[in-house]
Amino acid sequence: MNTFDWKKLLPAGAAIVLFYLLSLAYFSPVLEGKRLVQGDKRNWQGMAQEVIEHRDAYGEEPLWTGSMFSGMPAYQVSVQWSANLLHHVDRLFHGFLPRPAGFLFLYLVGMFILLRCLRVDPWLSVVGAVAFAFSSYFFIILEAGHNSKANAIGYMPMVLGGFYLLYRGEKLLGAALFALFLGLEISMNHVQITYYLGIVLVLFALAEGVRAFREKALGGFVQRSLLGLAAVVLAASCNLGLLWSTWEYGQYTTRGKSELTIRPDGSPADDIRTE
Repeated sequence: MNTFDWKKLLPAGAAIVLFYLLSLAYFSPVLEGKRLVQGDKRNWQGMAQEVIEHRDAYGEEPLWTGSMFSGMPAYQVSVQWSANLLHHVDRLFHGFLPRPAGFLFLYLVGMFILLRCLRVDPWLSVVGAVAFAFSSYFFIILEAGHNSKANAIGYMPMVLGGFYLLYRGEKLLGAALFALFLGLEISMNHVQITYYLGIVLVLFALAEGVRAFREKALGGFVQRSLLGLAAVVLAASCNLGLLWSTWEYGQYTTRGKSELTIRPDGSPADDIRTE
C-alpha cells in the first residue's frame, strides 16, 4: 500500500511560516494596532461613506450614491457582492493578516506558487518570492492606497502558474488552479492589470500553439486550450455581477459612446437626427 510522503510538504510549509513571519516583522506596527495611512483610501472613505451608512442601516446595497458628481451609480465606489464566495478565499491568500501585512504575504505566496509551478527548487522559490515581494514599486502603491491594484498584481503570478501547468503539466490540475486564480484576479476589480495579464496569457498560448504545430501535437494543444477556455468562462461567471455592472456603467462614461455631433471635416455624424 502506497503512503503519502508528508516530507514533500515540508518546504512549502516552512515557506508559508517564513512568509508569515516576514510579513508581520516588516509591518510590525500592525501588532500594536497601528494602521498605514493611505491617501487614496482616505479619499475612498469619503466617497463611500453614504453607501456604507445605508448598508449598515438597511442591510442592502443602495447601488447609487449622491456623494459623487451630484449622484452616480455606486458600482465603482462600494458594492459588496455577497454571492461571490471568492472573497473568503482571498482572505486565505492574505494569511488573514491585517493590512498592509496581508498584501506582502500575498506577494510572497503568489510568486512562490508560480516558481513551484515552473518546477524551480523549493528553497530557490523562497528566495525568488522574497525578491519579488520586496520590489520597491509594490510598497509605493501601498502607501498611495492603490489596494485593488496591489491585489491584482499579487494574483498575477498565481494565474500564470496555473496557466503554465495547464499547457506544460497536469492539465486538469492546471485548469482548476487557473480558474480559481483567474477568478480571484477578476474579483479584485482592476481591469487594467487584468488586461495586461491577458496579453501575456494570449502570447503564451500562441507560443504553445506554434510549439504544438512543430511537434505535430495539435490535438493535445486544442484539448488543453478548451479546458483553459472553460476555466476563463468559470472565472468570469463567478464575477458576472461585477463585470456586467462595470460594462453597463462604462457606456455612460467618457469611455462610452462619443458625444461629438460633427466629424473632423465639419459634416454631421451619421447618428445625428434633425427634426
